[in-house]
Amino acid sequence: MYRFLMRGSGNAKVGVLARTEADSDTSSNTITFNKKLNIDGNPTDPALAAGGKNTSITAAGKDTTTIVGNVFAANGGTVDVNLLTKDSYLIGKADNSGTGNIHVKSRWWQLLGNDW
Repeated sequence: MYRFLMRGSGNAKVGVLARTEADSDTSSNTITFNKKLNIDGNPTDPALAAGGKNTSITAAGKDTTTIVGNVFAANGGTVDVNLLTKDSYLIGKADNSGTGNIHVKSRWWQLLGNDW
């Protein structure tokens, strides 16, 4: 099980960050979670953030995935999240900045504010 607990008063809290230079064709960064994933943060803080070409974050397993926080992808970055069990959820927003890719397979997803 992967568990991230984000607490404190810092301005730059990110649960998982994958980043490469936006215009680089030779750099890559891949983070993959194949078992249970739990990110327990504030719904207004970034939980998963991928930025740049050839950059991806994947929560791929069929186990329970719980995320409290936002999902961001920009500059060609990709975030893939499986929320396939009855206990899986994402509480937060998803923002691709018009330049990233976010894919969510979900049974339940609570949108916050005007995020859709």
